Amino acid sequence: MKVVSVINIKGGVGKTTLTANLGAELASRGMKVLLIDLDPQTNLTFSFFHIDYWSDNLAPEKTLKRWLEAQGSGQEQVRLAELAATPDTVRPFITHPEGVLDIIPSHLGLLNIDNELATSISGAGYGQVRANFMKVHRMLAEEFRDRSLRRKYDVVLIDCAPNFNVLNKAALIASDWILVPAKADHLSTLGMEYLLKNFKKLTDDYRNFARARSEGEMAYPRISPTLLGVVFSMVPMRLGEPIQAVRPFVEKLRQLEDIPVFDTIIRERNALFAAAPRHGVPVSVMTSLRDEVSRELDDLATEFAVKAGLKGAK
Repeated sequence: MKVVSVINIKGGVGKTTLTANLGAELASRGMKVLLIDLDPQTNLTFSFFHIDYWSDNLAPEKTLKRWLEAQGSGQEQVRLAELAATPDTVRPFITHPEGVLDIIPSHLGLLNIDNELATSISGAGYGQVRANFMKVHRMLAEEFRDRSLRRKYDVVLIDCAPNFNVLNKAALIASDWILVPAKADHLSTLGMEYLLKNFKKLTDDYRNFARARSEGEMAYPRISPTLLGVVFSMVPMRLGEPIQAVRPFVEKLRQLEDIPVFDTIIRERNALFAAAPRHGVPVSVMTSLRDEVSRELDDLATEFAVKAGLKGAK
């Protein structure tokens, strides 16, 4: 099972749209996909479930909020797999007999929980700070070691909030790969530098704390989250190429040796992508759609699967 965090600290870059479409397309190819909505805005959740259904059937007991509350309250343990829901709207479009698309819904209450987690990391001394840091930041990583979860899914896509909060850090620690959607503009370029700088600091802090264990203490598992690449999305196109105004930003990033960039570019089609959540069916698996956007999403899924080393990638 591969775990991929989809993150950008800048909002409005098509992060949730990319997660929903990539997950649905991989499932349509026969992969078993779990989406986790880690964003309190719950946009990924509402891309598949109507708000009334979420309110009546998911919000009370079947969101990430329930799992997080159980972690620190001494309640009976809740496993992530118990919270996975299958959206009925998209199921008919996953025609491959082995394909699975499940989602763990989000909740607005994640905002408060993240603040509580951030506060809990503090301590009276180095030892306590270290223990609290590792406990909080390893929450998701420990859950992903569950064999039943690993047998059930081929890939987990985590839709992170547009910031660098504690929950996002836990997602990054638990990930094999980091996928960064970005717009081709100046602010996205600046945000990329900030994200990668903080990502490096997070992994350095984790490894330093992990090495500082006392005699007789169990070793912490190693982590190796790696940048899978940057995907340019919402790009204005003309005659199959990015318009002249945005090309310098695409080329600038592609020239950086330490930042891999996907070959596939997803064009700007705001009306099409905005309408999809009303039907609960991502554009990538709409059977009636056969145009440039559909081909780009298909190419993206192929490139992603190959880069991430997923089975049946080719």
